[in-house]
Amino acid sequence: MGKKLFTKRSTVRIYRPFPRVTSRSKKYGGKYLAITRFLVVCCFALISTKEIVPAAMAESIYKSVMPDGRVMYGEKPQPGAHSVKKSTVSISDTGVKPASKTEIDSINRRAQKRSLLLENTLKTVQTAEGDLRKAEIDREAGIEPLPGERLGIVGRGTRLSEAYWRRQQILEERVDTARQLLKKARQEYNEAR
Repeated sequence: MGKKLFTKRSTVRIYRPFPRVTSRSKKYGGKYLAITRFLVVCCFALISTKEIVPAAMAESIYKSVMPDGRVMYGEKPQPGAHSVKKSTVSISDTGVKPASKTEIDSINRRAQKRSLLLENTLKTVQTAEGDLRKAEIDREAGIEPLPGERLGIVGRGTRLSEAYWRRQQILEERVDTARQLLKKARQEYNEAR
């Protein structure tokens, strides 16, 4: 009929970090399983009777001030301390507690206030940026002399009048003022964030 292509059976080994222990285990004779069960039952009994938990719930901490001014904290007062203060820390009071309705309302009010402040300062920054752009455009457009700002000199050409230089100075002052307002608006926005 046909020939068998594979004659050997492949073996797969499963790695177990801990041996499987049953009550019929020859290696341990069932003692290991009984001891493990006993320890688990004892742990649950101690926790359920709250013998261990209250001891960890409140601890005393001593603050010892040494004669040279160093402050040391510990479970026992330090020998030779200038002054010792004992304080009890209750761990049971720590943790996440739900916020009350008034706290939630207060947080929401502060968040809305902050949001409004950020919106207003952002609008101020945007307005100041627009004003600076407009002032810079006006300054660039003002470089060209207007009619009447160029004076003719006999035999030498022309020169710019005092009116031209005053106008240039005014345009430059507007740009500087716009830059200062923008800087102040950005500073207020950063402080609000």
